[in-house]
Amino acid sequence: MRNLVQIRDEIQSLCDTGEAILAIAEKENRDLSVEEQSQLDDIYGTDKADGKLAALKAEEARMERINAERREIAARRAAEKGLFKDSAESAPQDRKIVVPAVAKRHGKLKAFDTAENAYVSGQFLAATIFGSASSQRWLDDHGIKAAHSTGDNSKGGYAVPEPMEQSIIRLVEERGTFRQNAFVYPMSSGSIVIPRRSGGFVSYFVGENAAITASDLTLNQVKLEAKKLGVLTQISSELSEDAIVALAELVTQEIAYAFADKEDQCGFNGDGTSAYGGIVGLNSALAAGSIQDAIAGNDSALELDLADFESTISKLPRFPGLQAKWYVHSAVYWASMARLMDAAGGNTMANLAGGPSLQFLGYPVELVNVMPSTTGTLASTIVAYFGDLSMAATLGTRRNVTIRTDDSKYFAEDAMAIRATERFDINVHERGSASEAGPIIGLKTAS
Repeated sequence: MRNLVQIRDEIQSLCDTGEAILAIAEKENRDLSVEEQSQLDDIYGTDKADGKLAALKAEEARMERINAERREIAARRAAEKGLFKDSAESAPQDRKIVVPAVAKRHGKLKAFDTAENAYVSGQFLAATIFGSASSQRWLDDHGIKAAHSTGDNSKGGYAVPEPMEQSIIRLVEERGTFRQNAFVYPMSSGSIVIPRRSGGFVSYFVGENAAITASDLTLNQVKLEAKKLGVLTQISSELSEDAIVALAELVTQEIAYAFADKEDQCGFNGDGTSAYGGIVGLNSALAAGSIQDAIAGNDSALELDLADFESTISKLPRFPGLQAKWYVHSAVYWASMARLMDAAGGNTMANLAGGPSLQFLGYPVELVNVMPSTTGTLASTIVAYFGDLSMAATLGTRRNVTIRTDDSKYFAEDAMAIRATERFDINVHERGSASEAGPIIGLKTAS
């Protein structure tokens, strides 16, 4: 019988093989060959059958249950022999997490909901990144481990504990506008297709004694291929207990923000090049029918007028369930939308003191850091979007954040390398056509 480490090694090997096949095809700018697709299907499975990876993960879960049962049996035997006064009291999962006063961060935590979660994450980082034996013992004593590890610790691969993982996910969602508003789809393998309605039934008038003209519901497919996104940084190898919570705050927040900003860049500005992982975002994806050109001469945020924004709203079709919003950079919002609302008059001192609500012409406004921020002349540039992003684009998530470490890369600087990765893809599939608008419209400045 294989042990847990051997099973996880095989899982990692299969994942590496799958990623290598996808990477080669992407570098060569081509579709997968029949043989390559067959290899991926063998690893990840298909709609009709599970692949090797699913079987190995099931075996991994079974071995984890066996190991857990063994530990419980050993604990019961030890308690029966009087080695522990109270076995329930000694159970790791029942031990309360106490944050030492020296480790408590002064001021409000930004990345974590509680100091206890920050302390757990700090102990995890100290154990995995700095090899702290005391931190590892603390984690073991409290029944905390790196859940869903992609490999054994000797290879430097660790998945973050649940409090840290949840904090990273929450921060990515809070900062990342695209992830907040697009349709998020969990990917069961590195490459999947999901059905998309491309046409519906058509009704016809029927003459007397005449046959009804037939029509069909047509579907096509949206393809998602997971891209690996990584963050690499270095941290001094010296760590004291009073820095644990601060370290967890720093690493968690910076990793989340780096991933969120890149997802936004890909979703809004992606042009299909390697800088965006081959992702084509809204700016390059929308067809002519989904673009509203500003009135001639309005080539900057300072010159856009109400007619430009009203024309953008009127261009959006009324799809069932549509929940439209504006997407714009803060600088452009204040130079155009807020300016136009100020000019409408009727303000009181209380209005001016409170500032405008983030709404314009009856619709919410989402501020997007990665969109154009220039308020001066910016000809033929999309400076605002209006519509329902969840209908226009899908963000596929293949894997949550994984952290790996290396103590050799920055050896001369006496520092540790930290690499965090996630896998995702974005597909803007509802682009409109040359003459028809899709569920999101781009407002482009005059040429």
